[in-house]
Amino acid sequence: MTFFNKTTLLLALTVLVGCGGGKGRFEYVPVRGKVTLDDNPAQLKNVFFYPEEGTQGLGAKALTHEDGSFELEAVVGGATEVTKGAVPGIYRITVTDFTIERGAPEELQQPQTRKPALKVPSIYSSSDTTPLRLEVTRDMQDVVLELKSKGR
Repeated sequence: MTFFNKTTLLLALTVLVGCGGGKGRFEYVPVRGKVTLDDNPAQLKNVFFYPEEGTQGLGAKALTHEDGSFELEAVVGGATEVTKGAVPGIYRITVTDFTIERGAPEELQQPQTRKPALKVPSIYSSSDTTPLRLEVTRDMQDVVLELKSKGR
Protein backbone atom coordinates (compact mmCIF):
# COMPACT_ATOMS: atom_id res chain seq x y z
CA MET A 1 0.00 0.00 0.00
CA THR A 2 1.37 3.43 -0.88
CA PHE A 3 1.84 6.24 1.65
CA PHE A 4 -1.11 8.11 0.11
CA ASN A 5 -3.46 5.10 0.43
CA LYS A 6 -2.38 4.45 4.05
CA THR A 7 -2.90 8.09 4.96
CA THR A 8 -6.32 8.17 3.26
CA LEU A 9 -7.38 4.96 5.01
CA LEU A 10 -6.20 6.23 8.41
CA LEU A 11 -8.01 9.55 7.90
CA ALA A 12 -11.24 7.78 6.85
CA LEU A 13 -11.14 5.50 9.91
CA THR A 14 -10.52 8.49 12.21
CA VAL A 15 -13.53 10.31 10.77
CA LEU A 16 -15.76 7.25 11.05
CA VAL A 17 -14.81 6.54 14.65
CA GLY A 18 -14.90 10.20 15.70
CA CYS A 19 -18.32 10.87 14.22
CA GLY A 20 -20.11 8.06 15.99
CA GLY A 21 -22.10 10.54 18.10
CA GLY A 22 -24.27 7.67 19.24
CA LYS A 23 -25.87 7.36 22.59
CA GLY A 24 -23.09 5.11 23.90
CA ARG A 25 -20.58 8.00 24.06
CA PHE A 26 -22.09 9.61 27.17
CA GLU A 27 -23.95 8.70 30.32
CA TYR A 28 -27.50 10.09 30.32
CA VAL A 29 -29.44 10.93 33.48
CA PRO A 30 -33.26 11.02 33.44
CA VAL A 31 -34.52 14.58 34.00
CA ARG A 32 -38.20 15.28 34.68
CA GLY A 33 -39.80 18.40 35.96
CA LYS A 34 -42.42 21.09 35.69
CA VAL A 35 -42.46 24.63 34.30
CA THR A 36 -44.64 27.28 35.93
CA LEU A 37 -45.30 30.85 34.86
CA ASP A 38 -46.53 33.10 37.66
CA ASP A 39 -47.37 29.95 39.66
CA ASN A 40 -49.52 28.51 36.83
CA PRO A 41 -48.59 25.41 34.78
CA ALA A 42 -46.79 26.50 31.60
CA GLN A 43 -48.42 24.25 29.02
CA LEU A 44 -47.05 23.62 25.53
CA LYS A 45 -43.68 25.30 26.02
CA ASN A 46 -40.37 24.33 24.42
CA VAL A 47 -37.68 23.69 27.01
CA PHE A 48 -34.04 23.50 25.91
CA PHE A 49 -30.96 22.76 28.03
CA TYR A 50 -27.81 24.33 26.54
CA PRO A 51 -24.58 22.81 27.90
CA GLU A 52 -22.22 25.27 29.59
CA GLU A 53 -18.50 25.10 28.84
CA GLY A 54 -17.11 21.86 30.23
CA THR A 55 -20.41 19.97 29.93
CA GLN A 56 -20.32 17.27 27.28
CA GLY A 57 -23.03 16.48 24.77
CA LEU A 58 -25.27 18.66 22.61
CA GLY A 59 -27.93 19.49 25.19
CA ALA A 60 -31.47 18.27 25.73
CA LYS A 61 -35.02 19.33 24.89
CA ALA A 62 -38.64 18.80 25.87
CA LEU A 63 -42.18 20.03 25.25
CA THR A 64 -44.29 20.67 28.33
CA HIS A 65 -47.63 18.94 28.80
CA GLU A 66 -50.88 20.65 29.82
CA ASP A 67 -49.88 20.41 33.50
CA GLY A 68 -46.46 21.99 32.78
CA SER A 69 -44.59 18.71 33.23
CA PHE A 70 -41.78 17.61 30.95
CA GLU A 71 -39.23 14.84 30.44
CA LEU A 72 -35.95 15.69 28.71
CA GLU A 73 -34.71 13.99 25.57
CA ALA A 74 -31.01 14.30 24.74
CA VAL A 75 -29.97 15.94 21.48
CA VAL A 76 -27.81 13.27 19.86
CA GLY A 77 -26.23 13.85 16.45
CA GLY A 78 -27.25 11.22 13.91
CA ALA A 79 -29.56 9.43 16.34
CA THR A 80 -32.35 7.29 14.94
CA GLU A 81 -34.06 6.72 18.28
CA VAL A 82 -34.98 8.88 21.28
CA THR A 83 -32.48 9.05 24.13
CA LYS A 84 -34.13 10.07 27.41
CA GLY A 85 -32.29 12.40 29.77
CA ALA A 86 -29.25 14.68 29.70
CA VAL A 87 -25.51 14.32 30.24
CA PRO A 88 -24.49 15.36 33.79
CA GLY A 89 -23.19 18.92 33.85
CA ILE A 90 -24.27 22.56 34.04
CA TYR A 91 -26.87 23.97 31.65
CA ARG A 92 -28.44 27.27 30.64
CA ILE A 93 -32.17 26.70 30.15
CA THR A 94 -34.48 28.45 27.72
CA VAL A 95 -38.26 28.25 27.65
CA THR A 96 -40.18 29.45 24.60
CA ASP A 97 -43.75 29.41 23.38
CA PHE A 98 -44.68 26.44 21.19
CA THR A 99 -45.80 27.53 17.73
CA ILE A 100 -47.41 25.43 15.04
CA GLU A 101 -45.88 25.81 11.61
CA ARG A 102 -47.83 25.61 8.37
CA GLY A 103 -47.98 22.08 7.13
CA ALA A 104 -48.21 20.64 10.66
CA PRO A 105 -50.53 17.64 11.12
CA GLU A 106 -54.19 18.70 10.99
CA GLU A 107 -54.91 17.67 14.60
CA LEU A 108 -52.34 20.23 15.78
CA GLN A 109 -53.96 22.97 13.70
CA GLN A 110 -57.41 22.55 15.25
CA PRO A 111 -58.56 25.33 17.59
CA GLN A 112 -57.85 24.36 21.18
CA THR A 113 -60.69 24.14 23.69
CA ARG A 114 -58.40 24.58 26.70
CA LYS A 115 -57.67 27.98 28.23
CA PRO A 116 -55.22 30.18 26.29
CA ALA A 117 -51.57 29.55 27.03
CA LEU A 118 -49.61 32.14 28.97
CA LYS A 119 -46.87 33.90 26.96
CA VAL A 120 -43.32 33.34 28.13
CA PRO A 121 -41.42 36.61 28.78
CA SER A 122 -38.64 37.13 26.23
CA ILE A 123 -35.85 37.03 28.85
CA TYR A 124 -36.32 33.22 29.06
CA SER A 125 -36.20 32.64 25.28
CA SER A 126 -32.50 33.29 24.64
CA SER A 127 -29.52 31.36 25.97
CA ASP A 128 -27.74 34.72 26.30
CA THR A 129 -30.36 36.32 28.59
CA THR A 130 -32.02 33.48 30.47
CA PRO A 131 -31.45 33.52 34.23
CA LEU A 132 -32.25 29.79 34.41
CA ARG A 133 -29.28 27.54 35.22
CA LEU A 134 -29.23 23.97 36.49
CA GLU A 135 -26.68 21.31 37.30
CA VAL A 136 -27.77 17.87 36.14
CA THR A 137 -26.44 15.23 38.53
CA ARG A 138 -26.65 11.45 38.69
CA ASP A 139 -29.08 11.64 41.64
CA MET A 140 -31.49 14.16 40.07
CA GLN A 141 -34.84 14.88 41.70
CA ASP A 142 -37.72 16.41 39.76
CA VAL A 143 -36.95 19.97 38.67
CA VAL A 144 -39.27 22.97 39.02
CA LEU A 145 -38.55 25.88 36.68
CA GLU A 146 -40.41 28.92 38.04
CA LEU A 147 -40.81 31.69 35.47
CA LYS A 148 -42.08 35.15 36.40
CA SER A 149 -43.66 37.89 34.31
CA LYS A 150 -42.18 41.35 34.63
CA GLY A 151 -43.02 43.05 37.89
CA ARG A 152 -44.27 39.89 39.62
